[in-house]
Amino acid sequence: MHRLFRWFLWSVLALVITVWITLGLLKPEYLKGPFVAWVQQQTGLPLAIGKLSYNPLFPKIVLAENVTLGPDIKIDKVYLEIADGSWWHRQLHIAHLDIIHPQIKWQPGLSLPQPFRQLQVDDLNIHKLQLSWSSGAVSGGNLHLANWQPIRDGELIPLANATFDASVEHLQHDTFALGKTRLQGTVTDSTLKFDNLQSDIFHGGLAAQFIWDLKKNHVEFQKLELANWQLDLQALPALPFALPQFDADEVSLENVSAIDLSKHFAINQISGTLEKLQWHPGTLPTFEYQGKLGEYTSGQFQLTDMQGEGRLREQDWRMQFNGNAYSGQFSADLEGDRPAATLTINELQLNDMHPELHPGWRAVLAAQPFLQIDLRRLDINHLSVISFDDTVPLTVKWLDIFLTDLRWTPAGLSTSNHKARLEGDWLELVWQTLVSRKAEFQAELADNKIQLEQFNTQLENSDFTVSGQWGLTTDIPHQLKLSLKKFDLEQLSDMLGPHYPFAGESDLTLDLQANGHTLTDIEKTLQGSATLSIKDLFVDGLTLDSYLDNQLTPKAPEPQTFEQLIGKLRSGDTAFNHVRVQLQANHGMLDFDGSAFESITHLLALKQGVDLNKQQWRLQLGLLNDQNKPELLGNLTGALQEPQLSFHLPASNAASWPTKPIHYPPQGPQGPLRE
Repeated sequence: MHRLFRWFLWSVLALVITVWITLGLLKPEYLKGPFVAWVQQQTGLPLAIGKLSYNPLFPKIVLAENVTLGPDIKIDKVYLEIADGSWWHRQLHIAHLDIIHPQIKWQPGLSLPQPFRQLQVDDLNIHKLQLSWSSGAVSGGNLHLANWQPIRDGELIPLANATFDASVEHLQHDTFALGKTRLQGTVTDSTLKFDNLQSDIFHGGLAAQFIWDLKKNHVEFQKLELANWQLDLQALPALPFALPQFDADEVSLENVSAIDLSKHFAINQISGTLEKLQWHPGTLPTFEYQGKLGEYTSGQFQLTDMQGEGRLREQDWRMQFNGNAYSGQFSADLEGDRPAATLTINELQLNDMHPELHPGWRAVLAAQPFLQIDLRRLDINHLSVISFDDTVPLTVKWLDIFLTDLRWTPAGLSTSNHKARLEGDWLELVWQTLVSRKAEFQAELADNKIQLEQFNTQLENSDFTVSGQWGLTTDIPHQLKLSLKKFDLEQLSDMLGPHYPFAGESDLTLDLQANGHTLTDIEKTLQGSATLSIKDLFVDGLTLDSYLDNQLTPKAPEPQTFEQLIGKLRSGDTAFNHVRVQLQANHGMLDFDGSAFESITHLLALKQGVDLNKQQWRLQLGLLNDQNKPELLGNLTGALQEPQLSFHLPASNAASWPTKPIHYPPQGPQGPLRE
């Protein structure tokens, strides 16, 4: 911009020389030819003057019309009034200079001679300027300069002391456009003081008063008002000069909007006040803000009708605001540490929201910029969620949550204040085909344990409760208590898929404890009890009764691997009148004594179980007759991942196996199973 201004001044000075030399001539037309030749010799550019008007009674006034200098400068009229001057001393004092409708095409690299040692212009007026360059243009430009001395002792000082009043109808540079603009102020020692700047810019308006120190490239605003701006951040061009540092005590914003389609980002209708604004090029600004935040959109995420206040400083920031989102309301108190990339949620309230979960939400979460997030208080009331992500088949209605003092880092979750608290409930939650209604829960995260104090819900016609804890230190045991009554297994079957559909009504109770943080330690210390009872169990794709019939041979069947056993069981279907699995765990020893399966025609019972310490099976199976005596015994042995099933015949005086409350099936064979 300085080169363009310098070049423009040289062009004006060349025209001034042209007119001034002719002032002392009674007939300026006589010297038009020799003077044009001289200018061309000095500049390398042809000069043409359509008409020179001069009156000997007013020897210091001349009017030149239809002036052209080279192919790029055309001026309709130049009016010049000389105060005094000396060609011999190369001094010129212009009282009044009017340049009417200059049309200039700026070309880089053009230089003009500098014939003066002193040049002073009391009053300069440029009207209807049209200026163009390779990437832009100015139309309708007007400039008034008063008391301007651009040349002192042979040195060009374009920003010499002066008073100015400038305006343009339109300015275009690349994609940057400026509408009607007016600037009024003074220039003093390379400092521009703008007493009044008004401009139509970014489809809105700007009004400002400021001082621009050109040596330090620093702008200090006394007033800055932006109204109805519509910024397209993607289309902002690179400016041909270095942006200055900004300082402003107060900035007024009214209905300001910004959009960046490449980042799917928009913020609309900001109206408020920025205070203590400071900005250095290449850094984020610092400021305090209060007012309306309008609407924020990022992809499918949208916040509307926002109001609040906040601050952005070099080291930290804070925002307190509220608004609408997902057909509900929210209020938030957030702050963060910029160098450490931390976020603290002092308080967040979400009311009556109905968000939707779409594919790609994991990538959005992974892209969040924070290395630590502290949640001090979260209140969620009547939140309803529906998922359109097939990997998360979830629907929630009226979820209430109260959560405090939770910390997230890339390493995982922890408490930010020694103890995090979670309480909540929901009216209905659906995961695939599993339906949960009227759930309530309470949990706590401490430095030494995670404790689920209570969770209960209704799963259709069943009641489900669970509680327990997970020790985070070696002195705190793991505990789990669970009760599930009258659960419809078809819900679970539909959720797991169509490979082996099953149905029935089940009851489950668990009361287990363990210690340690590795799977091996937990297995070795596991103790407690568990009971699973199923009535009217039906399993499609499993043929148990016919398989057992085939094993009732005079001699014991051959041993079978687990894969062979599964292969023989795959086909048909099997119905069970009653199934009961009882588990007693004692320091890694799992005992299934008393467990039994009552199918339509057979009674199968279990003894012993699994040695988790050695990772070995030691399970006994007995096919019982109507006297609960075994007629075929099986042993499942070997490594947990590769079990082997072997058979043998029991002794003739084998004792009965306890199976209550499971009984021999009414449709089973009476008497001995072998003929």
